[in-house]
Amino acid sequence: MILVGDLNSDVKTEVKPGDGQAYRTLLHAGLRERSTSVDGCCIEGSYDLRSGSAAEFNHRVDHVMTDDPSQVKLISSRITGTKMSHGYWDSDHAGLFSSLNILR
Repeated sequence: MILVGDLNSDVKTEVKPGDGQAYRTLLHAGLRERSTSVDGCCIEGSYDLRSGSAAEFNHRVDHVMTDDPSQVKLISSRITGTKMSHGYWDSDHAGLFSSLNILR
């Protein structure tokens, strides 16, 4: 299984109290991360899509995870969309890209 999504659960708990519980529960159930370890997928709190900087993308709630890490290998992963386009941010979330090698 590969789980991909905005799980609204940050890897770090200090960003928002209790925000890391779902992530810890998934890890406890045996899922393993298959995405970047770099924070910066989304903006915390209110935002204006016409201003700000990439530094405001300060935490990670978007994940790519697997329950079979021996068969789902991470090749590379990165955050995309960290530059404004035509004077606007696309969203309060940057993109997340992971290249995986699925062995079978």
